[in-house]
Amino acid sequence: MPTQLSFEHHFSYSLFSTGITLSVVLSSSDMMIRTKANVDTGAEFCVFTYDVGIGLGLDIESGIPMEMGPAGGGVVETFGHEVNLQTLDVSFDSIISISSKPKFPSQQSTANDPIRCAARFVC
Repeated sequence: MPTQLSFEHHFSYSLFSTGITLSVVLSSSDMMIRTKANVDTGAEFCVFTYDVGIGLGLDIESGIPMEMGPAGGGVVETFGHEVNLQTLDVSFDSIISISSKPKFPSQQSTANDPIRCAARFVC
């Protein structure tokens, strides 16, 4: 017998775009930042750029140290911080990783760069 799934929230996205992009709001203490985010449903971590951490007023290097190995090669040092994440009318607390450097090694800083986009939000 087939099982029918029902969902409280629905989100439509373009089949012609690369990836799924959402608007997100991150908050920590009394600081808040809005950003666009690319979603990777298979990712183990939420990784954001250094600029997002600064915008939240975080002392980036005081977080939980982690090293990431992006698909493009190399190592990206990040630090984990607990924040509140809001998207699609859902709000939850999460530990996100913030890049320790303003730019990733050997990466151009362009909106179409998949490593930079993934670094904004990968969950």
